[in-house]
Amino acid sequence: MEQKIVIVDGNSLINRAYFAMSELKNSNGIYTGGVYGLTSMVLSLIENFKPTHFCVAFDMKGPTFRHLSYDQYKGTRKGMPDELAMQMPIVKEILDALNIKRIELQGFEADDLIGTLAKACVENGIEANVITGDKDALQLVAFGAHVHITKKGITQLKLYKDADIFEEWGVHANQVIDFKGLSGDSSDNIPGIPGVGPKTAAKLLDAFTTVENLIEHYEEIENKRIRGLVEEHAAQALMSKRLATIFTEVPVELELDSFILGEPQVDEAISLFKKYELTNLMSKLKVKVETQSVTDQSELLSINGLIDMILSKKEFTFRIFYDCENVIDRNFIMATFKVDDSVCVLTDIDDLIALKPIFENASIHKNGFDLKREYLFLMDHEIDLQGVTFDGFIAAYLLDPARRSYDLAEIVFENASTKVISDEDLLGKGAKKKKYRDIAIEDVQPYAISHLNGVDNLKKAFVPRLEEMNLTTLFETVEVPLVKILADIEHTGFKVDMNKINELDLQLIDKISEIESTIFSLAGETFNINSPKQLGVILFEKLELPMGKKTKTGYSTSHDVLEKLANQHQIINEVIEYRTYTKLKSTYIDGLRLVIDERDHRVHTSLNQTIAVTGRLSSTEPNLQNIPIKLPYGRKIRRFFIADEDSTLLDADYSQIELRVLAHLSEDPKLIEAFNTDMDIHTLTASQVFHISENEVTSLQRSRAKEVNFGIVYGMGEFGLSESLGITRKDAKVYIDNYFVSYPRVKGFMDEIIDECKEKGYVETILNRKRSIVDINNSNFMLRSAAERIARNTPIQGSAADIIKLAMIKVYEALKKQNLKSKLILQVHDELILNVPHDEIETVKHLLKDCMEDAYKLIVPLKVDMNTGDSWYEAH
Repeated sequence: MEQKIVIVDGNSLINRAYFAMSELKNSNGIYTGGVYGLTSMVLSLIENFKPTHFCVAFDMKGPTFRHLSYDQYKGTRKGMPDELAMQMPIVKEILDALNIKRIELQGFEADDLIGTLAKACVENGIEANVITGDKDALQLVAFGAHVHITKKGITQLKLYKDADIFEEWGVHANQVIDFKGLSGDSSDNIPGIPGVGPKTAAKLLDAFTTVENLIEHYEEIENKRIRGLVEEHAAQALMSKRLATIFTEVPVELELDSFILGEPQVDEAISLFKKYELTNLMSKLKVKVETQSVTDQSELLSINGLIDMILSKKEFTFRIFYDCENVIDRNFIMATFKVDDSVCVLTDIDDLIALKPIFENASIHKNGFDLKREYLFLMDHEIDLQGVTFDGFIAAYLLDPARRSYDLAEIVFENASTKVISDEDLLGKGAKKKKYRDIAIEDVQPYAISHLNGVDNLKKAFVPRLEEMNLTTLFETVEVPLVKILADIEHTGFKVDMNKINELDLQLIDKISEIESTIFSLAGETFNINSPKQLGVILFEKLELPMGKKTKTGYSTSHDVLEKLANQHQIINEVIEYRTYTKLKSTYIDGLRLVIDERDHRVHTSLNQTIAVTGRLSSTEPNLQNIPIKLPYGRKIRRFFIADEDSTLLDADYSQIELRVLAHLSEDPKLIEAFNTDMDIHTLTASQVFHISENEVTSLQRSRAKEVNFGIVYGMGEFGLSESLGITRKDAKVYIDNYFVSYPRVKGFMDEIIDECKEKGYVETILNRKRSIVDINNSNFMLRSAAERIARNTPIQGSAADIIKLAMIKVYEALKKQNLKSKLILQVHDELILNVPHDEIETVKHLLKDCMEDAYKLIVPLKVDMNTGDSWYEAH
């Protein structure tokens, strides 16, 4: 195997990385941009170069031999910023954990150590690759080193060969130090010969080759001025050449085998990445993946052997592999099972279906990752999966709800310090991503086994952590059971009326066309309204509206910009309305048609547990939770969604659940009294805030009080409330102050949340769901204020999310227990929607009310409003 070393100029790269990401710091205020950039670069270099040897060289504090010979050497450079200096020990700690050799020596620069090591490697037949941002290193090309100069910060590299140096500077690699001797180097404060620039230096070296030869034959220089400069500054030129020369004979022990790249200390590296909140680096760690073929297992089970072992052990880990062709077609590829260290692979769907009694046995514990996939597939085959006790996907979310990705390979690596084959490793990514059917079964099997091993490792790591963080009950009694319910909702789907879709589509086309004509009339010409560039020209050049700041791509026509211009010209409101209706059409007409199953005219929205950090569910493909019902045409969209034949839709909505949760958490006596006596909370608040009796409250005052009530819940300050109500900040402050005087325990509760969050770093809900608040102690006022708003809101909104989840579980189980045909088909925040056969409506109404109002015992009653109708529009 060819030997290859990568030698990194540590100071050069961390300096560039720091200035590229100077604001990056962790929640403790430690700057980490330089650490992140250099470490990321090192890991990328290992992946891309695949070196056998690796080294990072650093400068040390104190003068070098160059400073001793010329006290102005690097005299123009500013000292290292404190924010970068604090990162040096951190990056060295990380490099040690990665088992990457570091070199540094008092009195010498990193360049000298790099040059000495590179030369020694070349002489011993090891390909030397130098990575730096300093072009002084180009002189090393002369003895055969490969020098790569960083571009665009540190994200790109350019390999310089002798021809590249000549093209850029007009000299060869062995003349770089002579070039610096003549032209100098301002970055290092190397003087060179005053008046001799790069072009002149290159011409002189073309004629005389070296500084020494030039000085010796200076009388042959044709240009009189240059001849005089060389004569006058000869000694300075020689000194400058010495200063620019990388010393390749540093007296340091170089045992080349000590630079061999070994395996990182994975646990230590991960611990440091977590400590300094550099978790994005974890996925870049390249550790040998322990892949196993089926025959490598201690025991390969037949289906009968699998059944016997499952019945004996009463627990197994599994995954079903299938390709999705559309919303309801799932084509089976294979299923894998792991019991202790034994594995079974099934490639025949009939064998999988034969396990129905095993799957439906609640006393046999099942483990997996993102098990909603398995629930959906088994539901297709009328198998009622029971006994799920561990879903690593859900556990990872509860332990870290703010993660950007819940990729199994990343999570296992971060939490169990083992590497599994990732989806990307097997299938690729982007446009070239394959399906399972495109991969040979024998190639899928190691991936599948790796997946099962990963799930088992996650269980060992996560179960104690869930217990330690007091999340076990939430995990076992709420989140894991909910997976099945969400799968059932998705599997059932929601029937849609195609005629209503087509009818609204025609109305929207007419409306959009009408607005379009008005815009063209106001503009005095036709143009592409959807083109920001063309719209910008119309608004800011032709109509000469203010705030037309031009960027590289043209004028900004964002919604924020247009809103500020709303009073300047009639065309602005027309453009805003045009965008509203075109988005409505593209999302809820054109987009909805794409996800309707043509065979049963149903949409199968996916309700996701692991997206919102508050614990709320989110709806995708299609998103049925964010239909813009405040718009007249938006409300009509709910007419698309209809009950099944011989059925009706039953819609149950919690009344003011977040305010009731606030009353419970704050224990404010006035709030408690209001809800216990069934008072109108918004009218009560209006009377308190405006100092009037309840019977004097106007509809406008009640509306404003409602904004105040929910503004408090969402942690809104005077600025946010003033924006929401269109009033002055002074008036908004009066409203808020009066609110807190009226409900004093609410203010105390909000203050207690902030104090506790600052101490713990997180807030929690009534079911102990936790959310870390990173900037709660940040010195930046804006960031800290935003964190405080989140901290005040999360226990309220998160607790409301907990309650609706408990209600869903109660409703689902009650329907099953009574063998009713009614189905839960959607959840929208505080609202549940059921499809109910006509003959079950009264029974289900009572069941739904009881389950929702008894979902959790607050110190104030939970109240549910219910409506029925043939469509969602009518039932809401």
